[in-house]
Amino acid sequence: MESTKSQPNLRRRRGFGAWLAVVGISVVLAIVVPYALIPFINDPLATYFFWTGFSLVIALFVFWGVRSWRDDE
Repeated sequence: MESTKSQPNLRRRRGFGAWLAVVGISVVLAIVVPYALIPFINDPLATYFFWTGFSLVIALFVFWGVRSWRDDE
């Protein structure tokens, strides 16, 4: 019989999988967008806006990833 303590761990692992998938997609976009899409945009600030938005999104992903961390002493 399973203990009730394993249920929260299972939920966190599913959350970690989603977080890892989103971060992985972001890494792929960080490679594809600057080299494949931005050169076709005529706005000279396109690179700046992309990297500014990307860095803000990654900061949100970090907060999402660590929001449930607890010190178990």
